[in-house]
Amino acid sequence: MKLNKVFVIGLGAIGGSVFDPLSKITNIKVIANGERAERLEKNGVVINGKSFKINLADEIADLIIIAVKYHDISQAILDMKPFVGEKTIILPLLNGIDTRGKFAAEFGEEKVLFGLTTSSAVKTGNVVTHSPKGLIKFGRAKNSEPYAPDVAAVKELLDAAGIANAVRDDMVYETWLKFLINVSGNTANTLMRGPHAYFQKYQTANDARRIIMREVVALSKAMGTGLEYGDIEKVIPAYDDYPPENINSTLQDLLAKKRTENEMMCGTVARLGEQFGVPTPVTKFAYLLLETLDRANSGATV
Repeated sequence: MKLNKVFVIGLGAIGGSVFDPLSKITNIKVIANGERAERLEKNGVVINGKSFKINLADEIADLIIIAVKYHDISQAILDMKPFVGEKTIILPLLNGIDTRGKFAAEFGEEKVLFGLTTSSAVKTGNVVTHSPKGLIKFGRAKNSEPYAPDVAAVKELLDAAGIANAVRDDMVYETWLKFLINVSGNTANTLMRGPHAYFQKYQTANDARRIIMREVVALSKAMGTGLEYGDIEKVIPAYDDYPPENINSTLQDLLAKKRTENEMMCGTVARLGEQFGVPTPVTKFAYLLLETLDRANSGATV
């Protein structure tokens, strides 16, 4: 199975980080509509100092890589529909534990893989800067060799592009492990208004992460999704190799006065905590603080 028609939707920091290497081996195209499509066609994008001309999607895709924000999922589904065919593979690289399910509900379980990325990337205007140290983890919920044909095809493509990747045995667990990092790290870093260096230099910053992570692990155990308390120390070093001057995507959005993904992170933990009877007071406290900042950015007063 060869993936020749590769499209990306969401050409932000993460979308740019996959567009760059894939452009070297395929005529990758972008799914976009309206003013955004006009802007991309006119201005292109600059990734790690190199300018790229953007070609818009115009046919059924073999593979669609999704890198939109959580609150843009509904629009992304609408924009993708004309390009999804019977054999199209869909690879979401979004944060969150419920994001894949939204695409699977629309396009079918068989089409949508599990996926996540550990890439550190920043977008300012139409300029994306990303680190080559990131890793894409993907696959079906459970994986073993020989891999399913669609999983094997995506791996072959990523390998050819030089994108570090791994097919994990249990992608539900891996998704929750990334969620553990995001909820604690993005939230703490955003409230501190600091770069990744804070986690590399200050034990207090990591202690703040641990408090939130204990609540996420308790929720995972109640839901049977695989996290253990030992995973907390496993992911504490997650930011050690990130560019120290970079800031996380939540803080990028907040400073740019864009809506953050707080609802997808802390909001989800607080909501599921209530549903499963797991106390999450610290995460809910952080959610309310970030929700207030989001409302202030939007001009809302209620």
